[in-house]
Amino acid sequence: MFFALSWVSVHPMKRIPAAGNQFEGSRVVSASQSSGWGMSRMKTVSFKEKQEMKRTITKAMWAGCAVVALLLALPAAADTTYDMGDLLGTGSFTLVAGTGKEDLPAAQGVAPLLSVDVNEGTLTRNGQSFAAAFFTFSLDPGAGVGTKTDISEIYFDLGNTGNLLNLNTFNDAFGTADTHWTTSTELTTNGKNLEDISPGHLSGGNAITFSAEAGADSGNQRGVQGGENATFAFALGSSSDYEDLMAAMADPVNLRFGVHVRAIGTNGISASYWAPNPMTPVVPVPAAAGLGVLGMSLLGFMRRRKVVA
Repeated sequence: MFFALSWVSVHPMKRIPAAGNQFEGSRVVSASQSSGWGMSRMKTVSFKEKQEMKRTITKAMWAGCAVVALLLALPAAADTTYDMGDLLGTGSFTLVAGTGKEDLPAAQGVAPLLSVDVNEGTLTRNGQSFAAAFFTFSLDPGAGVGTKTDISEIYFDLGNTGNLLNLNTFNDAFGTADTHWTTSTELTTNGKNLEDISPGHLSGGNAITFSAEAGADSGNQRGVQGGENATFAFALGSSSDYEDLMAAMADPVNLRFGVHVRAIGTNGISASYWAPNPMTPVVPVPAAAGLGVLGMSLLGFMRRRKVVA
């Protein structure tokens, strides 16, 4: 492109002038000051102006190259993928005392419709894989759950688990709830509220000594509605494993969960719920044990066939 523009600036196009016109240097002038170009006079481009045009074009090209180089040099955004594995345990929720009192029967009725599942799995970021824990929060349809009822905020109380979970990797992974969650692991200066989460703590949590170290907020969007779920992931801490996770799930004061549900019942009230431990563990049947059960069943079947024969 630069070559073409330069050639045009050095070699202006010529046109055969209309009758009565004459050339004067590098321009065409009509004796009556009106030529076949439809103008009274063509602008004369001097050598100095041509050189300035070339310099301007060259500067523009170099500026464009610099912008492209800068874009190519920027680091790529973190590419995170998730692979959720076996279910480790499940937890049920109970109403936090003092909340939902405007319509207590409706608030209490929602509690058994809430659940949290914990799965093992893998979190891969920028090509590096980490053992991870996946937490899936669900709201089943039922009494008190209307078209606008949803889990709007989710809170994690890690208790005394130390570095069981890597807070820097906390993120919403996937789910049937089409929601972009705001996640936070940063506490305010007083250490009682999470930054960027509203409310920054589980309402009524003081009565159960619930203190959140991580949370997620759906904002003005709908969160987890009836029949939906949302999954959040943490990589395990560098010195933690799934045995540590299972131990925390069995501890009554560690790894507790809280949710805030809004638009409950016909009165549209809000209430808080929490899932106290211990959670119900789910232990997968080992492959060898499964084969043993299959073998015993087959042996019994063969014996029955022999007796009948």
